[in-house]
Amino acid sequence: MAYFKVNQFNGIAPVVAPRLLADGVGQIAENVQLNSGRLQPLRDTSQVTTGFSSGVTALSNDTRTSIWRYTPESTDYWLQWNEDVDAVDGPLPKDSYDRAYFTGQDYPRVGSEASMISGATYPAVSYRLGVKAPTLPSALTSSSGFTLGGNNLSTETPNTVAYVFTYVTGFGEEGPPSLATATKEVTDSQSDGSNQTVTFTLPAAISYSSGGVFATGHKLRIYRSNTGSNTTAFQFVGESTSFGGSFTDSLDGDELGEVIPSTYWIGPPDDDSSTYPEGPMKGLTAMPNGIFAGFAGRRLCFSEPYLPHAWPVSYRITTEDRIVGIAMAGNALLVTTEGNPYVVFGADPSSMQAVRLEAAYACTNKRSIVDMGDYAMYASPDGLVAVASNEVQLITEQLIDPYDWANNYAPTTIQGFLHEGTYVGFYNTGTSDRAGFVFDPRRGKNAFTTLTVSSTEDPRGGYYDPQDGQLYLIDSTSSNRKIQKFEGNTSLKTLKWKSKKFVAPRPVGMSWVSVTAEAYPFTVSVWADGSLIYVATVSESGGTKTLAVSTPSGISNSTIYETILRLPSSIGTEWEVQVESAKNINELCIAESIDEIRSV
Repeated sequence: MAYFKVNQFNGIAPVVAPRLLADGVGQIAENVQLNSGRLQPLRDTSQVTTGFSSGVTALSNDTRTSIWRYTPESTDYWLQWNEDVDAVDGPLPKDSYDRAYFTGQDYPRVGSEASMISGATYPAVSYRLGVKAPTLPSALTSSSGFTLGGNNLSTETPNTVAYVFTYVTGFGEEGPPSLATATKEVTDSQSDGSNQTVTFTLPAAISYSSGGVFATGHKLRIYRSNTGSNTTAFQFVGESTSFGGSFTDSLDGDELGEVIPSTYWIGPPDDDSSTYPEGPMKGLTAMPNGIFAGFAGRRLCFSEPYLPHAWPVSYRITTEDRIVGIAMAGNALLVTTEGNPYVVFGADPSSMQAVRLEAAYACTNKRSIVDMGDYAMYASPDGLVAVASNEVQLITEQLIDPYDWANNYAPTTIQGFLHEGTYVGFYNTGTSDRAGFVFDPRRGKNAFTTLTVSSTEDPRGGYYDPQDGQLYLIDSTSSNRKIQKFEGNTSLKTLKWKSKKFVAPRPVGMSWVSVTAEAYPFTVSVWADGSLIYVATVSESGGTKTLAVSTPSGISNSTIYETILRLPSSIGTEWEVQVESAKNINELCIAESIDEIRSV
């Protein structure tokens, strides 16, 4: 006699032949939670209706691919974009502007609550990140552009001075200095009452050739050399909002303020193709100590600590291969490329150290990269890769063959997200054929399961919110345009689990199949030597169970008292059982005799 029973359910391992799988490992494990050992269906998604402008409960169009929850002063706002955008909060914990920063559009941007929440769709208004250097008025390239005033009765040797100027935005962000002006000889005031002033024309207001101007609130700062050379340190003289107007400097050398701090504070790579032919910086990522990171082409960039508008050239690292994406991996920054990955360590942007890992795992898709906490994961041509510190591992190697991965999971289309410590991936194998999977490296045999995506769903992007630990997905079909909370509903998905191929020592006729369910309905299917011989659904109403058999055909519905079901006569060596249900399933069993079913 022969029987096979499963009461400890596991995930799938496509790399293993179905007849060689461990008893609890399935060929299919779909929409199922396996942590308890039983089959437990995943919850459905639920629509998010808060965080939009007044009267709006959905995204503004069906082309959105990025969302981000912005929460100044504990108020939710959903920011939305058509592009692949990376957004982060400002590094200052008590920022009076509640600034947010994002890359992925035409150039890196910054916005405040007042600007971004000023329209019907968020972000309504944002500004170019980074501050340009002022252009000197032509008069200041010659000493004739300065006018000396006051009395000059001193007989002491005058100082030779020059000036530089910086723009400061309404956010208080200071940019790099202009070129130094021509020099002028000026004498400090003396004890005899002599005093000499310098009057000159200021640069014009800040402007850019293509949008993103910080329109109001910016000003000029004026700095002056103090040791008789235009290559020396420049010290603070004053501020002015009289762009293009005149300014008079009457300070003595010992009255000058701080040395200019922003000499090397240029903006991040932007849309100026003459300077940045590989395009604007993207992949904005927050690091410890108030440092931001981003990349453009093969160039990895870092900001000044707590100053996201300042990206000195000396803080940039060039990689051997073109960068695909970046993410934090514990205490290191993971840099994925079209070749080998890198990890970058350092507490200060001036001393970052990049280590090229000796593992040829290229990243196929920027959106597959996920910060998992102590490590990060991404999709490669061969499978999912995990990187922690300077260790790299093809973490799906024991579960999925590289050929199967490349042909069935479309790694170039994978979008990955964090959810309850697992990696949730969605991929597209055709024009409208979308699917997903859940990978949890902590779970051993339960590590890999799959997800179905209905015809009314289109998860084009999403956002994991660390504040509430929830995953939010974009459902941007033309009829929906919703933000959905993954597993946010009380209703349940329909799970599907198919057993391994149970191999009998000789051809046998399995006559009975049983399913132990906590509730109904469920559908059970049985195969013998690859042929589907039985499909039946058990439902319950008012305490009465009804059996409806669809394969073989011609069998009338009947009332049953226990879920031990008679199979049609069939002989086979390899037997498979599948169950589908939106309820919990505790056990499956197939046997030659009903006594075997009842005794095991």
